[in-house]
Amino acid sequence: MKIVLFIDSLTSGGAQRQLVILSNQLCERGHEVSLVTYHPLDFYRPLLSGKIHYLCVAKASGTLRRIPSIYRVFKQLAPQIVISYLDVPNIIACVCKLMGLHYKLIVSERNTTQRLSHRERIKFLLYRVVDVIIPNSYTQATFIAQHYPRYKSILTTITNCAETEFFIPDYSVSREHNTILCVGRVTPQKNLIRFIEAVGEVRRRGVDITVKWFGRRDEGYFTACEQAIICHQLQEHFLFYNASQDIRSEYQRAEVFCLPSIFEGFPNVVGEAMCCGLPILCSDVCDNRILVKHGDNGLLFDPLDVDSIKDALISFFKSTQEEKINMAHRSRERAMKILNKETFIQKYLNIIEQ
Repeated sequence: MKIVLFIDSLTSGGAQRQLVILSNQLCERGHEVSLVTYHPLDFYRPLLSGKIHYLCVAKASGTLRRIPSIYRVFKQLAPQIVISYLDVPNIIACVCKLMGLHYKLIVSERNTTQRLSHRERIKFLLYRVVDVIIPNSYTQATFIAQHYPRYKSILTTITNCAETEFFIPDYSVSREHNTILCVGRVTPQKNLIRFIEAVGEVRRRGVDITVKWFGRRDEGYFTACEQAIICHQLQEHFLFYNASQDIRSEYQRAEVFCLPSIFEGFPNVVGEAMCCGLPILCSDVCDNRILVKHGDNGLLFDPLDVDSIKDALISFFKSTQEEKINMAHRSRERAMKILNKETFIQKYLNIIEQ
């Protein structure tokens, strides 16, 4: 079957990683797979199978100018199925279908809608031409069903998988004691300002912790984060790094992973950290409780309450070494049950082959 997978770019994001996994798995199962993007960011391109036809349509800027270029590419490829990830690619795939192209359209929702903005309303209106909507979280599936009940019949939740055979613990590596690893784009959604304040409070309580944050940066917000770090005297203890091609090594070295987001879809990085045997500290929002069982493989906190974040950090770092090790083992065990790649691809195959 001829399948096009469509996303904005192959930059260092969870949606991009999941789409690459899906592309490779579909290719392995004998489908003719093309992957189309429109931003020339290729962080994950080295992970693509050589059998996949990759195209970056970077001839025009802006969504409206970009649509004709994408339309021509889709027409030339003549796919039987288009699978798109993220809001703008979903909108473009809908418009191309409205312009007369014939394909089964599967759109994937990769985040949790917080408010129905103008763009969100347009997107959901265009979903009238969609054949299947796949949220990657039960929270988003519930939101869509409540606000757009006419789409209930085409909703199928498929949560993220993880490459459990690649993201593994390395017990030969010494863990970086009192180091918190964070991976994600530096944006307001990730709630860094409150997290920085909580880390400052923890250090003032005498707990010697350091944060290593890996990811792309929204420059305006990053500047605000730098100012907060200076305010709380954390210049040597809250460190930023670019997205890493070898993030597995960082997971394997860290003592604990933290994701303090205000909202999420089904966070890819939490799954990867769990696979590598890391205890998880994260916000008690959206689908995070599926991944993290409070007191078992990690701790949950209220992301809007600095004291709640602070208390979770102190509680973890005052745990005994045996308690931390038990959390780490249970994270890996939980990941193996929840993040199965075979289950993930089989759910997609069931939809594709209907």
